[in-house]
Amino acid sequence: RGKWKLLLYGTGSFTLGLLAPALFFGWTKNTEWLNLWVEAMQSHNVHLWESANTIYHLLDELSFHQITTLENGGSILIGLGLIIAACAILMLMIKHGSLFKRAHLPKEQLEFFLILGLIPNLVHTDTEHFLWATPMIMLFVSFLPRLKWLWPVFVLCLIPYALATPDLWGRAGAEWLIKSGAIGFANILMLGVGTTLAYRCVTSFHATS
Repeated sequence: RGKWKLLLYGTGSFTLGLLAPALFFGWTKNTEWLNLWVEAMQSHNVHLWESANTIYHLLDELSFHQITTLENGGSILIGLGLIIAACAILMLMIKHGSLFKRAHLPKEQLEFFLILGLIPNLVHTDTEHFLWATPMIMLFVSFLPRLKWLWPVFVLCLIPYALATPDLWGRAGAEWLIKSGAIGFANILMLGVGTTLAYRCVTSFHATS
């Protein structure tokens, strides 16, 4: 959207944040800490298609593990997942005309919230990071009083999303909800439905104003 200054300032701020400790502790120490940071993140990594709540795991299950049995199947699956996510967002933006022109502020906020909420589906994270989808879930909930058919969807999504606790199902039941991919699927479903309804609402509002 031509926000080059914002992009430049953001990139510059991120770079300065990585290099600033060198002013106080020296370049060698700063480099050592950056390497330790990278190693710490890598130590938590797993094969993304093995991370139950990611879109890659869902695609792997839908293909009956045919993709990951291929040579470089994991890389193919990750590329496919990213392409699907990117195309879904682009189609949504193009449909409402906000890709090639400056969007109204509510649309920009929706796009930001959607991308933020998709992060736990695209990378390996702890289940509590699905809280990043909270803004979009709040929008989803706001449509419940007007659209009664949303209630069954919401209740079904709520079971793995908010009730994956051993206090209700026992440790084995809670572990199954977490490792079955149900939380990731519920997140995608709520994001998809909530975003579609919110975009329609924002678009019709600006069409009539």
